[in-house]
Amino acid sequence: MRNKSMFLIIACVCGAVAAVGASQLIQGQSTTPAQTTEIFVAAREIGEATTITADMMTLEPWPADRVPLGATNDLTLLEGKIASQRFFAGEPVMLAKLIDDGEQLNARIPDGFSVVSMAADGAKSVGNLVRPGDRVNVMAWFSKSAQIPETGVRTVLRGVKVFAVDGRTTRSNKPNETEHANAPSTVSLLIYKSDEEAWTYASELGRIRLSLSGPDDTADTLETRQAGEQFLAWLRAHQAGPAPKVAVEAPAPEPKAVGFKMLKLHGEHWTEYEVPAGNSPPVITATSDPGSQSAVKTSGTPLTGGSSPFFDPLPPVTPDQDGVPMQD
Repeated sequence: MRNKSMFLIIACVCGAVAAVGASQLIQGQSTTPAQTTEIFVAAREIGEATTITADMMTLEPWPADRVPLGATNDLTLLEGKIASQRFFAGEPVMLAKLIDDGEQLNARIPDGFSVVSMAADGAKSVGNLVRPGDRVNVMAWFSKSAQIPETGVRTVLRGVKVFAVDGRTTRSNKPNETEHANAPSTVSLLIYKSDEEAWTYASELGRIRLSLSGPDDTADTLETRQAGEQFLAWLRAHQAGPAPKVAVEAPAPEPKAVGFKMLKLHGEHWTEYEVPAGNSPPVITATSDPGSQSAVKTSGTPLTGGSSPFFDPLPPVTPDQDGVPMQD
């Protein structure tokens, strides 16, 4: 009985010592500060294909043993690179999600295609419904001008794929997440290289709008592929204009016959005659006034016979001894 009591006392003492040691150990661990290091995290959401700038990030303390691979606090390693994926606010900006230039993005463009972009005001017709991968129709409003035959709306392209929205080329993985609280600022479209001319004319001469299309309305069907060609044909038909008229040269006018004027002196007086062209008889246009020596215009009555200034009477005829008429 006495031995049992002794063992019980020893056990209690050992338990107390163990409890005190454990308590001190826990207190020592709780007072030891956790090691942290600062890394750059996204200050706001950063879209895919966005060039990283210093104002997009902020330094934030992070548990040293939980720093993601590729995270850094060296701004020179991050600034100027391009996001290959979207970064959410507060997410560490890791080098594995950055690329040095746009070559990797260009690699996503299929052969025979080009990417064109439009400003936010061009996407008002579909608002915040447009997402990467959607199919849209490209419409344009034109005002009549020297290049545009009539005012109205024309379909430019059909079944075009949305390549990116605000630089993001992938949809959100969260089904209930709203892609855009407001209309996007930039929409990029994937179009055939052969449709670049139609796109350029429409964007320069008109106001582009987008309309959502069905997923099966792709740009690979014959009907949709002809949209750009039909638009260019409509445009070129007006720009060519009607066939030019062949100028017919008018025959040269025949030279107009010109008459002349002459003066005939009668002692101290004179008479002005006008001799018209052709066979018309001469007329008196003016004579001198014997009283005032001034010219007096006449009515221009044609002069014939003896009144003509060119009248030349024959000399008188006298008969010879045989009675034959002879001229002096």
